[in-house]
Amino acid sequence: MRLLPILMVCAVACGCGVPAKWMTRYSIDPGRQSFRVETITTQLQTEDDPKYEMKRVQLVDGFVKANSLCPDGYNVFDREIIHHPPEGTGDQRRKTIIYHGRCLP
Repeated sequence: MRLLPILMVCAVACGCGVPAKWMTRYSIDPGRQSFRVETITTQLQTEDDPKYEMKRVQLVDGFVKANSLCPDGYNVFDREIIHHPPEGTGDQRRKTIIYHGRCLP
């Protein structure tokens, strides 16, 4: 599967009111009409906090709209959490959350 990186970090972040620093990577698989968006968490912005989850969902939605993907809508079929080891005295709860989505037919 060939994934094309999307370099619209600031455009997506500004478009949906979510800080660009929350986003790490994006990719689109045009042949399968699918995409993935990677976000990060912090000690304060945990993966199970509804307020920050709503902001991350807005980030995914902004990514889809900014890239003119999925004119008939989409669904997120997987939410993968990757735990990172502690780094020095910094944030001990840093994680990456990957949202896997697919365009509706």
